[in-house]
Amino acid sequence: MNAFLKAIEIKPDFAWSYWNLWNILAEYEQLDQAREILVAAIDRFPDSEQVKLNLGELLSYQKKFQEAMVAYRDAAVQKMRRSHPEIVAKSADKSSPLPPNFIIIGTQKGGTTSLYRYLEEHPQMVGFIKKETHFWNQHCDRGLDWYISHFPPSIFDTNIITGEATPNYLESPKVPERIFEEFPSIKLIVLLRNPITRALSQYHHWVRLMREYRPLEIVIESELNLIKSNLESESKLIQYPGYIWRGLYLPFLEKWMSIFPREQFLIIRSEDFYQNPSQVFNQVLDFLGLPSYELSNYCSYNSGRYPQIEPSVYSQLRDYFYPHNQRLQDFLNLQFDWD
Repeated sequence: MNAFLKAIEIKPDFAWSYWNLWNILAEYEQLDQAREILVAAIDRFPDSEQVKLNLGELLSYQKKFQEAMVAYRDAAVQKMRRSHPEIVAKSADKSSPLPPNFIIIGTQKGGTTSLYRYLEEHPQMVGFIKKETHFWNQHCDRGLDWYISHFPPSIFDTNIITGEATPNYLESPKVPERIFEEFPSIKLIVLLRNPITRALSQYHHWVRLMREYRPLEIVIESELNLIKSNLESESKLIQYPGYIWRGLYLPFLEKWMSIFPREQFLIIRSEDFYQNPSQVFNQVLDFLGLPSYELSNYCSYNSGRYPQIEPSVYSQLRDYFYPHNQRLQDFLNLQFDWD
């Protein structure tokens, strides 16, 4: 805790120090102190959307949802004032946020962060105050108004759109019905990455976060055995890291497409996005009804390097995923060339 207090003293406008601090204080049941620190920070830095977002997160943790929504709406206004000052100057009703036009629903480690960051740079797209809320799979009890408060304020310009990205939605079994009940016409974007490289990326990401300590070979063998024993139990599988089962895309998409019409989906091969981000980005813009737009730089966000996989392990995964990938191609009538 003292380290983050010192960090705030050195760089008081760095929002992640507050995020880490209040999470630590939550463990010691000292959230009132955390709230005082955040309120003081807002007084010092009224233009910091991230400090206001942190206050909203803390209040949500305390189940003070009405107060949290005020903090979120303040953060959303501040974000739009920074990214689209000309729009805020025209009109912005802070009390009535825009509903989402689209959701990027998957997949984990498939390029969702980069795509969402690119979309935020489009002049007719106003971003969510954070990339992932996990509302539809974890926080439905907080109410739809809580969710909507994360979006930018309403404006008279009907050419402006907004949306969010939570890649866990793809494999969450209850999410499709929940979203359809509230937003039956919403557009859904799915990035699908070679399940082998997706699994490796997730594994090494978790190793970096110190959430995984087991060798890769042990992890793979363990999860393959788990899938065999719980093939019909999504509720059990979803409790595990999911290096392998998250790459079994077909059952997830079958569920989503049994609820939403096929034309409301844009399916993107992650490898195409990595190789030609400008082309895929503009494909997404066309799908969302936005004019084409070129970014000055297509940065790769949340990417990482990891050791080359042993050939025997790669062969094991390739053989396992091959029939699943074939059925996925047949279902979508698309070629992924992941062999």
